Amino acid sequence: MKEKTNTVIIVVVLALAIVAIGWYGVTGGAVTNVLKCSSCGDYYDGGATKNVAGITVCDNTYRADYCVGNTIYEYYCVGNNVKVKTMTCNQGCITKEINTDKFGIELAEECKLK
Repeated sequence: MKEKTNTVIIVVVLALAIVAIGWYGVTGGAVTNVLKCSSCGDYYDGGATKNVAGITVCDNTYRADYCVGNTIYEYYCVGNNVKVKTMTCNQGCITKEINTDKFGIELAEECKLK
């Protein structure tokens, strides 16, 4: 029964990842526009930096960097647009807590270093 539960959990997580990729407009290896904002801020990683977890704030919403497998989806600002870039994490990913003034503590991911 435990193996069946673990399999169900894995399937659900993968399904959510696929939905998230579709929802945020990500395509493999491409840089994609995600949101247009009146103001855009990239916090903690300062841009498309795969080794530092970050959050991009667009008006009253945000996007946190996240991984699916060894691929990181790195959000960043270009002017008043949020973009996302995919990159490979050779050593895998780790999750970090980020304390934001506006949204409280949020989770974002970054590539592991050796």
